[in-house]
Amino acid sequence: MKRVLTAVALLSALTFSACKKTEVTQVVNNATTVLSSIQAGTWDASSDKTEYTASFTVPEIDDDVLQNGAVLAYLSLDNNHQTYDQIPLTYGNYVFAVYHSAGTVTVDVTALAGGTFDPPNFDIPVKIVVVRTN
Repeated sequence: MKRVLTAVALLSALTFSACKKTEVTQVVNNATTVLSSIQAGTWDASSDKTEYTASFTVPEIDDDVLQNGAVLAYLSLDNNHQTYDQIPLTYGNYVFAVYHSAGTVTVDVTALAGGTFDPPNFDIPVKIVVVRTN
């Protein structure tokens, strides 16, 4: 019995010590950053004023990016515009979302509690990052 246990322990030690963790890091320099802002008073209201949108033309978003890449969007909501928060996010009573299609990014804001509301009355810097995979 001791021989069997010793053999199993030895076999396990050889099996698990043969495993080697390999880490591969690939650097991709295919990202484009577009900086813009949503000016106070320029939000487009829905007919019932329960949603407001602001759209940006981003020609870097083509069919290849839509199928294989990524589009990330961030808002800077601090007073000094030193930090960016990724959308979707909730800020105060506002809920921000983002949508993109070929050539366009749209930021959407609704009220946290739902219903009608006034859109943000301050300028909001926007950072859009377009990532290609090839």
